[in-house]
Amino acid sequence: MSKKLKIISKKEGFRRGGLVFSMQEETIIDVAELNKKQIEQLKNEPMLVVTEFEETTEKPTKTKKKENKNKNKNKAPKEGDKNKAAEDPKAKTK
Repeated sequence: MSKKLKIISKKEGFRRGGLVFSMQEETIIDVAELNKKQIEQLKNEPMLVVTEFEETTEKPTKTKKKENKNKNKNKAPKEGDKNKAAEDPKAKTK
């Protein structure tokens, strides 16, 4: 896990600690890329909304997606899908 800062500015193009921030998009910065002075400046700046969080490296499992794909294969085509089945050679027709 790595510590990160999520930062949103209260003013567009606001600068602090040698960085530029936006009101429109949040800026995500790895704390390891900053020195202690920069971190203090960012956290203590009233024009910035700073949230600290830890990013996990766990990868989500894909079992649910596979189940959903199998469920869709067993469904009968809808009335409007008959033409699509004729166009698609992989599509099953009844």
